[in-house]
Amino acid sequence: MVEKLLKFEKIHEDKRGEIYLITGLFPEGRELTLFITNKGYARGGCIHKDSDEQCCVLDGVIEYYVEGRSPERFHVGRGTLIPKNTQHFFIALTNSIVIEWGPKPEEKKQKGLWRVYVDEINKKKM
Repeated sequence: MVEKLLKFEKIHEDKRGEIYLITGLFPEGRELTLFITNKGYARGGCIHKDSDEQCCVLDGVIEYYVEGRSPERFHVGRGTLIPKNTQHFFIALTNSIVIEWGPKPEEKKQKGLWRVYVDEINKKKM
């Protein structure tokens, strides 16, 4: 029997909520990110050049904004695919728990031009 060691690490907490990384689940050092996001706050504004990203809402309601989609905003339910090289972010319409996985850790640091929208939304709330 092969046992996997999962590492669960809180990496951020502020008025928007909390962010956790879960590692040891996927190959190539890829991570699962868990966002606990308070109503009205935005997360993301990133772009992943080499990897698709999966998103799943575990609890609550979010509105996802994805470049190139018609309409550009849509509600995510049990899961959706964000294609590589696509800017995206979400707004929590209720207190929400969201998981995302797929990109390598270095890709998750790549912020797109849409990051300015995320910062503007959150600035109004703080």
